[in-house]
Amino acid sequence: MIARRILDNEINSFFELQSRSNEVFASNDWSKAYGDQLVRIGVFNDSNQIVGGLVAFEQKKWGLRQLITPPFAPHCGWFFFSEKKTNAKLQADEKQATEALADFLKKSNYHFYKLEFPTSFNDAQPLIWKGITVKVKYTYVLDLKASQEELFQAMDAKLRNKLSKDFSDFQLDQNRNEGDAFQLFAATMKRSNVKIDEHILQNLMQSKALNFTFIRKENNAIGMALFAGQGNKCYYLFGAIDRDHSNDAVGPKSLYEAILYAKRSGFEYFDFEGSMVPGIESYFRQFGGVLTPLYSINGGRGAWPRLFSIYYKL
Repeated sequence: MIARRILDNEINSFFELQSRSNEVFASNDWSKAYGDQLVRIGVFNDSNQIVGGLVAFEQKKWGLRQLITPPFAPHCGWFFFSEKKTNAKLQADEKQATEALADFLKKSNYHFYKLEFPTSFNDAQPLIWKGITVKVKYTYVLDLKASQEELFQAMDAKLRNKLSKDFSDFQLDQNRNEGDAFQLFAATMKRSNVKIDEHILQNLMQSKALNFTFIRKENNAIGMALFAGQGNKCYYLFGAIDRDHSNDAVGPKSLYEAILYAKRSGFEYFDFEGSMVPGIESYFRQFGGVLTPLYSINGGRGAWPRLFSIYYKL
């Protein structure tokens, strides 16, 4: 197998195969928000048929070329399909695909690359063997096949108490409203001194895969939780509250209603998009999901990976 950039005449084949996966972030609907900076990488078998792939974001910083996980996405959308039936042959195929990706990255002229993978990517050995730095991160994944009552009872008792408060003064709104979502999230990021690419964010707000949940008071959006998904899996992506009008239960209420919305929409798994920051981890943990490992890789040319790792605090 080999991994290489997708050619223009191969894009339809890339998206046709990708649409069979449960990873929305490499889909046409989601990835088109990034414009020409998005790189599509395909894995091809010995018959030159595409069997897998991912997306990444190409940028320059200080004149140095980087390839990273696309902004606002938790991972690169890796997908891979094999027709092999036995575990041994399937694992051999998966290893070959990962080795092909490792060869592509090692031969590339990027000064630095950093990619996160979904929880379905579970064999990083070929990357390690090729000298690529592999780190383990964690997320929480909620099984939505459980009943609503089971989901509620699996939560931390303190969270259940918050969700049991009187919300009669608030309104639940799950209609699309890209403007309110953008304004609320951008304001939250600004308040936290986090710089974001507002152009990409505005584009992503148009994605058909994105689902909106607002908590309103007197028609003002004071809390929101947005998720996106494909197949049987969805991801919590954007959450925000208006601190001038909300109480401490509005954020959890928004997220809980988004979880129930995802369940009603037919999704079977709700991924909380990573939980490596202690304060965020403890919040997500309260919802009763299963702690699940995922892989992050980085590398590049010469001393640049080390310098970028210091800059990104990897």
